[in-house]
Parts: sequence; structure tokens; C-alpha cells
Amino acid sequence: MGNVMGNIVLKKLTPAELYNKLQELRDKVLVLDPWVILGFIQDTRELLLVVDVDKEDHADDVGEILETTELNFMSPQLCKRLLRKVMVNRRARGWTIAVLGREGRQARAAEGLYKWISANGFGFTRDETKRSDSLVKEVCELAGSTEDFYRSFPFLHEGHPFFELGRLYPSLVATADDGRVFLSNFGVASDPHTYHALGIHYVVNCSRDLPFVDDVVSTLRSKPRDKSSSMLEDTVQKPIKADLDVQLAARLRVPVDDSSDVQISEHFAASVRFIEESLQKKDGHVLIHCKHGQSRSATIAAAYLLHKAKGQSSQRATVDEVLAELKNCRPRASPNLGFLRQLHEFSEGGDSETRID
Repeated sequence: MGNVMGNIVLKKLTPAELYNKLQELRDKVLVLDPWVILGFIQDTRELLLVVDVDKEDHADDVGEILETTELNFMSPQLCKRLLRKVMVNRRARGWTIAVLGREGRQARAAEGLYKWISANGFGFTRDETKRSDSLVKEVCELAGSTEDFYRSFPFLHEGHPFFELGRLYPSLVATADDGRVFLSNFGVASDPHTYHALGIHYVVNCSRDLPFVDDVVSTLRSKPRDKSSSMLEDTVQKPIKADLDVQLAARLRVPVDDSSDVQISEHFAASVRFIEESLQKKDGHVLIHCKHGQSRSATIAAAYLLHKAKGQSSQRATVDEVLAELKNCRPRASPNLGFLRQLHEFSEGGDSETRID
């Protein structure tokens, strides 16, 4: 939690929290251009500006600001100009500003920025229930340095061979020793770039018929003008890196529809075992996905987190606690009511089919 200082919130973000916020923002940017998003997006849960204290800008006009920054990783001066000249006239409210920089510099910069925002009236309420009505709802300081952030997520650095401005990546929902568990939609899961950049070798595909990434690549390579290929291209992230080869070490399909009457709990035990065994090999990370990365895949991820929490503590984690943790990593995660009921049954012990030995 953060402190309310003046009329906005100042708090710290871990590198993983900042990474996940970036993915939520970019998902919106991929749907709408940045300047459109500022005008029409009403759901402001993850509207984010990242300020790099050590960065200098050379943009003179608003168009160049929007085009060159894509609302990410800008200097403090550019952030102020963007707020003053553009965002104050737009409808989107409830922006988060994350400040990062060399060790020790971001704290002073974050404090200076929230004072400037408050003095200029861009954050105007002390009432937490109405803070999203403010242009800026909170200023966050990265816990650690910029180097720490890029050390955790090197593929986001412009010097990395797989860096690509604006590229959407999966949400990071769990870590275990040297392994990570990611969650995404099919668009992200279908792109070989994702696997090369993040080192993902294991996949849980929570759908009846969505193809695995190697099948996507094979289809796009062999039938570029085929009708089925054209339909496939409408669902994947663009531009898909079909020239990259992906060799998965193992895969698991959870063949369910996103319907409240589907017994997804029948697949909890196999899914959790697959994730655990994959992580224990320490030769790659795990990706869980469905079509939207919202209900089916989130339910499987929640089952894994419930089981993981049980093994780490004598006190059983509740479904509400696990879902809160999951939503903190991926706000759109939302199991349907039937899946939610099955998660509660699983948490309370469940039947023999859902128990994991």
C-alpha cells in the first residue's frame, strides 16, 4: 500500500508489478491508437505512464510526443508536457505514473512529480472512492533501480535482440525457483516472438481447438493465402513472427468451453501437476492461455496458485486471496461463476478427481 500525500497516492512497485501494468496498457494500445485511447477508453484500471528519471527527450510538439513515446518510458519533462497539453483535455481519468531511475534518484523524482501534479490540479481528490475521477490517481516509485527492472525483464530493454516497441507480452502470475508462470490470451500465445523473448517451453492451452504456437506457424507458412490461414491471422497478434521456430518441451490441452456448467475442475489435478513438473525441470517457463486470457486460463492459474499456497503454508489460502493476487498481476482475470464455485470446492478439499497428491 502507499501513502496519500497531498491529493494523490505515492507508493512503490516491484519490477514484476510494473511489468504487468505495462502489459495491461499495451493490450489497450494494440486495440486503439494511443491518442484514440486517451479520448474514448472509459475503463481506466491500467492507464499508465512510465517516467524514466535518467531519460532526456527531444520532442517539441504533441504529435511527436505521442508517436515517439507510445505513452511509455518518457522523461519527467515530457510527462509534464503530455499531462498539461494533451491529457487534461481528454476523457480518460485515473492514470498511474510509475517513476524509475538509477538507485536513489527515483524517490526524489517521484516526490517532485506528485507535488507538481498536485500543484497543477491534475490530482484533486483525497477520497479514495473518487480517486479514479482524477486525471492522475497515483504516483508509483519502482522498488529498486532501472537496472533491477531490466535485469528481471531484459527483453523490454531496447538493446535486447528481442526488444520491440509496443509488443504485448503475457502477464507474470507466479514464480518458483528459476521458473515463471505466465498468463495470456491466444493472440500473445500464438506468436513465436513471445517464446523466444521470455524463454517459454511449456504451454497449457485451455481451449478445445485453439492451435499451439508451432501449429500456428506451420499454418501461416504453408498456406499464406488459404481461407483458414486468413481467419487465423485475424486472431493472432500482429505482426506475428512466423519466421521464428518454436520447439515446445511439453504441452497440455485443457479441452473446455468458457461456460458455467463446464466441469473445468476435472482438469485441475493434471494441470497443476503439469505446471509443477515443468517448473521443476528448470529449463524453461510456463504459459497458460485461453482465447482471452480471462476465464478458463485464469481458473487454471488460480488452481495452481491455491495448490502452491497450500504447500508453502500450514494455513490454507482462500479463493478470494488467490484471485486478488491474480488480479493484481492481470486485472482482467475473471473466472465465470461456475468456475468460481469449483475453485471454492477445490480450495475446501474437493473430491478425489481434483485432489493433488
